Amino acid sequence: MSPSQVPHPKHTSHSHLEGLGVSPARKPGERRTWQHLQGAAQALALVTAARAHPGITLILSASAKSAATLANECVFFRGETEAEAENLPIVQFPDWETLPYDLFSPHEDIISERLATLYRLPRLERGIVIVPVTTAMHRLAPPA
Repeated sequence: MSPSQVPHPKHTSHSHLEGLGVSPARKPGERRTWQHLQGAAQALALVTAARAHPGITLILSASAKSAATLANECVFFRGETEAEAENLPIVQFPDWETLPYDLFSPHEDIISERLATLYRLPRLERGIVIVPVTTAMHRLAPPA
């Protein structure tokens, strides 16, 4: 797909997804694996598929850095206005960024962002949740 053929993010549809070699999940719980999406095409496909899906779209990333990059790209394709952010929230659950044997605690900003995300998740009905795979492997305390 040439740059002139890339659709404006606000006007993407299922046909554009198929042009990228991507199709959204058709049933709840159905999994899709997308391959060979280069650069920001992955974020464009994710935002387009999430817009078409009435629930939460969970994305597992390879690392904390790739999760942050993907979240920024998804915000770009979704749009940054308050209405767009409310219609399709993009939530990132950050990694602790510490090793098991480190003697220091994670940075306060990371702790705050994790707590804010944990507070928001039970109330989230629609949107994109991006989690590094290392973070997804950690156990969490059950809600009180």
